[in-house]
Amino acid sequence: MAANPLAPIEPNPGNESLVRNFVGRVDTTARAQQMLHARQNILLADPRRIGKTYWMQTFAQLPEVTDRFRVVWIDYQGVNSTEEFLNKTAEALAKYRRLPEKFLTRLAALFDGVEASGKIGVVELKKSFLKAHETSVTIMESLLTELDEDIAAEPKIIPLVIEMDEVPDAVLEIAKRSKDEAGNLLRRLQHLRKTAKHIQWIMAGSIGFHHVLAKTGATTSVVSDLEDLPFGPLSPDDARELATRLALGIKRPAITPEALAAVVEQTSAFPSLIQKLFAMMQYDSHGTSTAKLPIEAEEVAQRLEDFIEDRDQSRDVTHYLTRIPTYYGKDTALAFRILDFMGRQVDPVSFTDLEAAMAAKRGFDRGRFVATYDNLRDDHYLIEHHTSAGPEVDWRYQVIKVIYTRRQKLA
Repeated sequence: MAANPLAPIEPNPGNESLVRNFVGRVDTTARAQQMLHARQNILLADPRRIGKTYWMQTFAQLPEVTDRFRVVWIDYQGVNSTEEFLNKTAEALAKYRRLPEKFLTRLAALFDGVEASGKIGVVELKKSFLKAHETSVTIMESLLTELDEDIAAEPKIIPLVIEMDEVPDAVLEIAKRSKDEAGNLLRRLQHLRKTAKHIQWIMAGSIGFHHVLAKTGATTSVVSDLEDLPFGPLSPDDARELATRLALGIKRPAITPEALAAVVEQTSAFPSLIQKLFAMMQYDSHGTSTAKLPIEAEEVAQRLEDFIEDRDQSRDVTHYLTRIPTYYGKDTALAFRILDFMGRQVDPVSFTDLEAAMAAKRGFDRGRFVATYDNLRDDHYLIEHHTSAGPEVDWRYQVIKVIYTRRQKLA
């Protein structure tokens, strides 16, 4: 998917969207295409800042993808009602000009801000169409069902892939207003995925659906049709390529092999952290340009340490701590105890030792402990390895351990 592997990239942490600057994910892209060809709907569930959104935006523009599919990316970040969910969906579809003309005309009739000529403004459902017996969710379901039928009626059927980004965030915000509305939205989306013959789906979110189900009271059946697409950080080779191109972008092309290895190891190959690291390395602590200076491993380590210690610079990673009270409720203190214990370990520990450490506190409830431990695994904090001596527990990504221990003052 990458362009010239030696083309410079100027750091743009958190906001990069240019396809020519995309690095890696070749296997992920190939696997996604295979899954879509097999009519499998996809779930991406990984931590924030690992590159899901950038990959989806790039995937939607690749010639090898757009030759076979029409792909629309929709960002639901900030949505807090089913009305906004519907309007965001309609806005993205209205801006996408490869849909059947009949459908785009229908959008113009239903929504303010949409004109059949293609001009798009602030998109909102016309109040006259929101009848007493209809809701935003039922209107959206009808709309997408009609779109599926319009695609089927075309002389050449080109399937549509709708990439729904940050859906769990939106559903959780909707649940604050109404658990019933949030649960109904999940059920209607699942029904659409099952019934639409020419629309497929990629659902993504940095918050696990296990939290969404707990907050809405929905069962796992509403997401059981989604197939997980393993994503994770960049591969070591891709991380080295990104680092090399960023070094060129900040005019510091002399980066030692040891420095490249340090970038991969100390960022756990998180692309956003690599971007942030090189953005910081453009200047020294006095604001003087570092252009043409070589990059050594020692500087990589120091800059990452500076990033973590600077609360303004590293506010993007504070969610590793701040999201726990939001999603763990009465088990918040237990979750922090588990992570604090793991943060003080140098090596992986046996599950038995972890449980024993937690059981030492009065009022220990094994059921709550196991449920909280499983949530921490599902949220990508911890990982379990099976050995001949029994399960061992470790941090899934070492950089999250480092960030956590620094912020919790454990080291």
